[in-house]
Amino acid sequence: MPTIQKMIVHQLNLSGGTPILSNSLVDIDNLPNSDIALEYFKKHIKNNRTQSATKKSKFKPGNAFIVKNSVMTISQQMDSPSFDSIFITESQRIAEHFANSISGQSSSDGSVVVLLYTYQEKQYIGILKMDPNKGIQVKEMDGNLTIEVHANILPSIKEKLHKSAFIILKDSYDDSDEEVAATNNTDENNDAESNTDENDDVEEEVFEDEKIDLFILDKQQSKEEVAKFFMNDFLAAVEVANNDNLTAIAQKSILEVFEGLVVVEGNTVKTIQNKAKLNRNLIQRFNSNEEFDLDTQLATIVNNLIPTDLDIEQPIQRVKNQILRIYPDAVFRFVPNPKKVKSTLYKSEDSNVKIEITGEINEGTDFEFKIDPNTKDTIFIFKPHLNIEPK
Repeated sequence: MPTIQKMIVHQLNLSGGTPILSNSLVDIDNLPNSDIALEYFKKHIKNNRTQSATKKSKFKPGNAFIVKNSVMTISQQMDSPSFDSIFITESQRIAEHFANSISGQSSSDGSVVVLLYTYQEKQYIGILKMDPNKGIQVKEMDGNLTIEVHANILPSIKEKLHKSAFIILKDSYDDSDEEVAATNNTDENNDAESNTDENDDVEEEVFEDEKIDLFILDKQQSKEEVAKFFMNDFLAAVEVANNDNLTAIAQKSILEVFEGLVVVEGNTVKTIQNKAKLNRNLIQRFNSNEEFDLDTQLATIVNNLIPTDLDIEQPIQRVKNQILRIYPDAVFRFVPNPKKVKSTLYKSEDSNVKIEITGEINEGTDFEFKIDPNTKDTIFIFKPHLNIEPK
């Protein structure tokens, strides 16, 4: 379990216009029932750190980001005799920045808890946004039992928080800044890909560990809340690219770019069939559990589906640019995760008819799809071994 060294709480006070900032740390050593209180925050740290929605991330490059700079200041001043004062000041900056970032993005008020803690031999700064609850307590008064309503109750340990960040304490994040900047140069990316060797597996391990700056949980609490403002605006961070998210974004980007290139002028039937074939080729390739090289293997997937005189390098570059906009550190050789591959979906214009076919089902051996060129009827033929039944 985490070991908490410092804690401070600030209130966003959205209705009041300015946050209510604490000028002192929580005295965790002399808290009444301190073991219960600390256990509460330790469990929230562990629960939110291990949620499947928590993303491995890193700070954006640059030196104009408040949270990044405050955390570096805390790290650099750990041995200062006035460290408590420094921690308080930087936590106030973080809370003020949170209040400014959330203004107009969300109506969810609450408190911001800033923690310094150690977990698995690493030191972290934790930022937890605690949404306010109301609680009712049974209370004895003059020999009788009554109830008392309490406001601003912190979420129970069973509730999952919507927004939290667990930042690995570092004196500087310059190394990751340089790496992100380098990946934005696509020429350098291409050179690096051509020079890979048998040490790729080792490099992947470094990629997954040393490049991570923080772990972020950023879930929308309501449909009105702007998506990812906590990650993008408040923390100024991006998710680290990995096989899982590269699978999803590569599939999406390849289809978006190449579906427009399989259009057969004047032949709607052929165009629809080519689009379906493109998607199925891509799904089957991504389900193979083998490394995928965007530069050298995409041509095989789109073979016979696009004009033969088309310069494929240009659309491949467009695919890369789309991926890099989401994951600036993306690499273009990775092992797709079949669990992250989206199935082929056929549906009517009004969505009243939907047929979903997973990547495990192959055209030819398992089913046939065609459009009658005369009647324009869409025809699916499923092989008997699939045992298709209405549900």
